[in-house]
Amino acid sequence: MLKHSEDMLVEYFTACTRDVTPPDLHPETRVLYLPFLRDNGMLRHFAAIISEEERQRSRRFSHAEDASRFIQRRAFRRFCGAVAVGRERDPAAIYFNQETTGRPYLAEALEHEFSFSSCQSGALGAWSSAHSIGVDIEDRTRKVNALDLATGYFTGPEAEAVRTSRGRDRSNTFLQLWCAKEAALKLIGQGLPSGLDTFAFDLKPSLKVTRSPRAHGRPELYGVFPLKGTGACGILITRQQK
Repeated sequence: MLKHSEDMLVEYFTACTRDVTPPDLHPETRVLYLPFLRDNGMLRHFAAIISEEERQRSRRFSHAEDASRFIQRRAFRRFCGAVAVGRERDPAAIYFNQETTGRPYLAEALEHEFSFSSCQSGALGAWSSAHSIGVDIEDRTRKVNALDLATGYFTGPEAEAVRTSRGRDRSNTFLQLWCAKEAALKLIGQGLPSGLDTFAFDLKPSLKVTRSPRAHGRPELYGVFPLKGTGACGILITRQQK
């Protein structure tokens, strides 16, 4: 059953994942996007290659859709790890550890840094042997009070950029900044409790880091890459490795 499920999933992932890697970053960096299945016919194959502890965690979700997305995320994570180490046919043998900060890593591939993110519609998996990386994705259909959140948590110039945007542009401006901030915090191994103003960004002429924590390198060491082809708002942040 396990080998059959592995073969089924490798075929599925190969057919359905999209390579959304920014062209300038190939081949040392890869970013894959997986749209989530709405039909659970394949779910048993996803569940077969994850750990028993992960399967138990999936049973704690109150809603079946949340459990399904969790199982798909964890199976996709293993597939990304298998691709990174050149063992695409063997995702069940991939096991990610976590640093104390929560950053995932593969003991057999310490030359790669990994980052993962998901939203309601799909998941991103990213890895690089050339850069430190962080990735984030958010649904564009997500309903939020963009101006209130920007005013409360963004820097003054960022909040002003959201305030002066109108209609759909306001939502897009807010989501780009939010994703960029989350991705940057993942890159340095921190989360939202560190504060969304830990990094500052400018949107024009293109999205870039204008302030970063002193201990984590100058702003010019960072690259900001909007990810195309997901249907959502996805951002990859890179930093030149020290």
